[in-house]
Amino acid sequence: MKNAIEALSQPADQVDPPEIVLTLSEHSDHWSIVISDNGPGLAESVITDQPLASSKEDGIGLGLFIVRAAMESHQGRFELTSNTNQGGTGTRASLMLPKPS
Repeated sequence: MKNAIEALSQPADQVDPPEIVLTLSEHSDHWSIVISDNGPGLAESVITDQPLASSKEDGIGLGLFIVRAAMESHQGRFELTSNTNQGGTGTRASLMLPKPS
C-alpha cells in the first residue's frame, strides 16, 4: 500500500485521477489480498524474482524482499504484475495466504 501511495505521489503526465484498489477475496484453499494502482507501473526487472531491485531513486528493494520472505515463511505467495500488460496502467501486488486446514 505504501509503494502504491508513493508511486501515485510522483509527478506524472497522468490523465486519470490517482486510484488505489484494495480487494480481499476468499478462495477454496486460500485468502488473497490484492492492491492495485493506476500509477506509472514497475520495470520488468523489479517484477521478476530479482532480489533487492527497486524502481525508486534512493531505494534498495528491501521492502518487497521482506514482504516476499514473510509470505513464504507463512506458506503463502507474493506476486507483482504490471497492469500495462492488460492495457492499463499501474501495478498489482497479490498476497495469497493459505487457509488453515
